[in-house]
Amino acid sequence: FPQRVEQLWIDLYERSYIELDDVVALQKWLEALIAMDYKFPELKPRIRNVALMGQFNYADFPNSMTQIMMWSQKMRERFQTAIAAAPFNKTQLVYLEAHRI
Repeated sequence: FPQRVEQLWIDLYERSYIELDDVVALQKWLEALIAMDYKFPELKPRIRNVALMGQFNYADFPNSMTQIMMWSQKMRERFQTAIAAAPFNKTQLVYLEAHRI
């Protein structure tokens, strides 16, 4: 939590919303809270039930399935559900379903 607050203030400073003195004051305040063993609240993810959809208009190129598999794997690192949409043929559909796409 403290690192996220500090980064937010640094970002605000870098965009000229606040002054460097404000960032330094925040850092000292956070250090004081840490020194007195203040228990910062846990950050909970706010995004739930997200479905990410990728549209592939041309799925007939030789490396299309490889690209779709790589896209799906990357998206699943951050999202629970990834959906690939394209004019897939039956062979491609069987392949994708076997890989839970």
